[in-house]
Amino acid sequence: MKEKNKIRLDELDFIGIAKDLIQNMWMILMAAAACTILLTSFMKLTHEEQFSSSVTFAVMAKGTNGNAYASLSTTTAMADVFGKVFQSDIMRRKVADELEIASFDGKITTNIVNETNLLQLTVTTKDPKEAYFGVQAIMNNYTDVADYLFGNAVLEVLKAPQISMAPSNPLNLYDTQKMVFLGGSGLMMLLIVFFSITRNTVKNKKNAMRRLDGKYLGTAPHEMKNRTIKSMIHKYNKAVLVSNPICGFRFAQALQKLTIRIEYHLKKKKKNMLMVTSYAENEGKTTMTANIAINLAAKGYRVLVMELDLKRSAIYKVFEQKIGKESGVLQAMDDIENLEKYIVYDEKEKLYLLMNHSYVKESQDILTSEKMIRLLEKLREVMDYVIIDTPPMQVSSDAEIISSLVDASVLVVRQDWVDVRDINDGIDLLKQGKSDFIGYILNNAYEKRGKEHDFGYSYSSKSELDYERS
Repeated sequence: MKEKNKIRLDELDFIGIAKDLIQNMWMILMAAAACTILLTSFMKLTHEEQFSSSVTFAVMAKGTNGNAYASLSTTTAMADVFGKVFQSDIMRRKVADELEIASFDGKITTNIVNETNLLQLTVTTKDPKEAYFGVQAIMNNYTDVADYLFGNAVLEVLKAPQISMAPSNPLNLYDTQKMVFLGGSGLMMLLIVFFSITRNTVKNKKNAMRRLDGKYLGTAPHEMKNRTIKSMIHKYNKAVLVSNPICGFRFAQALQKLTIRIEYHLKKKKKNMLMVTSYAENEGKTTMTANIAINLAAKGYRVLVMELDLKRSAIYKVFEQKIGKESGVLQAMDDIENLEKYIVYDEKEKLYLLMNHSYVKESQDILTSEKMIRLLEKLREVMDYVIIDTPPMQVSSDAEIISSLVDASVLVVRQDWVDVRDINDGIDLLKQGKSDFIGYILNNAYEKRGKEHDFGYSYSSKSELDYERS
């Protein structure tokens, strides 16, 4: 491994992060819902309802003939004193005695209306009846306490107390739930972004060049399989081929550039048999195999695509070919003299196909047999280029065996798919084989338009020489 895993700004895959957020939206919503439900349950369990009962007095001095404003300053001072009397310990004991309870723990509050002689008394308890009778008890006993302080004050009831039908401290969950929902979803989003950034996979070209041991050959951008409305509706699972008229321009140009590099390397080494593999499944190796072959065939070469994935056939699906049980790689091995019987010519792509239709359990025995070696030698003679599709290295050791039979190998690396350590292990195995490991292709990459210089138009010999020297 070239460099340790460090977070670099130029290696961040923002599109990949966005994809992770979208793909894990269910986790974000579940985390937000779970946090909201838990907090709501906790608040409901710990919340104690309180009930209040209030009475409003007008404080007047005796001898004012009912004129509450005859001496506003005097009555205001009296109201303040009454407020303290209502909250005194003596008053609490008298209320407890009248209610025939050991102690009165309700909350007693008073409020003087500004610039008036109005006094509001409020009693708050857990029981609405206790709050109501508590106010009544204070009204019945305040004179006994107040007479000790002054006797020239009169309290007139303006608004009588009532039994509360609803709690005075209702549980307002909406604002709290909204904040917790947003907080829970935000926290989960941060976790997803963190794991997306720190996931030990290939993020982009710069990340690949710093962390992978092989030579970087180029980037194949992400290409939609279904580009028409009809295909989107029916979701046809067709391979992305550069020969398709609706194939994206950037994808076609990228594959053309890759093909030129591979062609130049093979010509320089005077070799013509190339295997295309990947470490894991679904990295796009079969698509790369087909497109490299199509581009070579478009130049007039006799190109054959050979399938040596003896456990999971895919080439016939890519080229939409029907294969008979009596034609394929295994039959060609047994009848090399009549090889043309088992090779299918694709008129559309102008290339040859040697496919496989059988599942071979002991594929290693087939690949290491003398018949296979003779078949490959024969194909080298009759074809300009032979492009071989192999099984993934993670699935079986077939790719390692094939790498010792061919001239060169290429590894397809899908963006943000496989652990970098596993990819480097696969590269090391290919380098240890007898074939020449050309390098790796970064596939299915979500790159910004114009960011990658690999999609340019200049395919001069100078650029090819620069590639070889790099």
